[in-house]
Amino acid sequence: MSLADQLTRMRTQFPILGKLNQAKITLFFSISDGQDRARTFIIHNTDFNTAWLQGISELENIQKSQNLISPWIRIEAIHAVTQLSLAHYEQQLTKVKRNYSRKGISFDSEFKLAITEQELNANALLYNGNTVPHAKINKTNFKSFFNWRFPNTILPNLDDKNLQLYAFTTIGIFDDGSNTYQLEEHGRNTGYRKISNFNKPLIYDLISTSSAYLAGEVNEAGQFTYGHFPCFGRNIKFYNNLRHASSTYAMIEAYELNPKPELKGAIERSIDYLTTKLIQTKRLSTGASSAFLVEDNDEIKLGGNAVCILALTQYSIVFNDNNHVSLM
Repeated sequence: MSLADQLTRMRTQFPILGKLNQAKITLFFSISDGQDRARTFIIHNTDFNTAWLQGISELENIQKSQNLISPWIRIEAIHAVTQLSLAHYEQQLTKVKRNYSRKGISFDSEFKLAITEQELNANALLYNGNTVPHAKINKTNFKSFFNWRFPNTILPNLDDKNLQLYAFTTIGIFDDGSNTYQLEEHGRNTGYRKISNFNKPLIYDLISTSSAYLAGEVNEAGQFTYGHFPCFGRNIKFYNNLRHASSTYAMIEAYELNPKPELKGAIERSIDYLTTKLIQTKRLSTGASSAFLVEDNDEIKLGGNAVCILALTQYSIVFNDNNHVSLM
């Protein structure tokens, strides 16, 4: 499908014309290849159709310059706005878990200096280290991002508690190159794709793609890439052995539905790592020996050992392999 056809499909499904203040249109456009960080830009106009066409023109330029095929595209409009002082905003952030802010913020009422919810979280603008459990403005990160995002504008004084801000939510659509989805407008799922027909083919696809993703995260040694900090561009260094066991179990369950060779290979490597590296044999006070899943800090978690039994039992059933029965 061409980009023109993709954008035409999105235009016909854009749901929000009746919900916009037509005197002041602000549209956010984001585009990516589905793997790397999206490129986001803002369009302002007094007319929706003109704003839309301006945004489409810029999307086409980005698509050509980056040679994107069936790109992921997200288009949103301002939905609800709350004006508040910096002091009030900072007080509100104390009630929000770090990295979980659900509103964008603008430094002006025209939204020419607007930063979306996703940009705030993806660039650690409200993150002050793992010792601060709630969201909090990171002035260093804010300055760096603001200078990059708005290169010809000076960042307002973040020490001025009377500084007026505009917290906002958005509504819009997302297209993955194959389908266009309206975005949820309310509740904790705001901004997520709406799924109107949760049927068997969709469930099968979710299981298939999710298990394929897990399999792709298992290296040759059998260890998962535990996670990634997108805002810092680096992998998470620590490892959770309970998560290793539970992810292995999930892959085995998925294999029954979708028995692909690459999934089997990932399961076998993961099981081998689990049984040879993560499970340890300990001598009890009674003199007997017993096997435990042990975390890196020598903690033995009840849940971790329970899911180990599930994973090894299911592996034995699905692959007719009893080599690990002695561990159970």
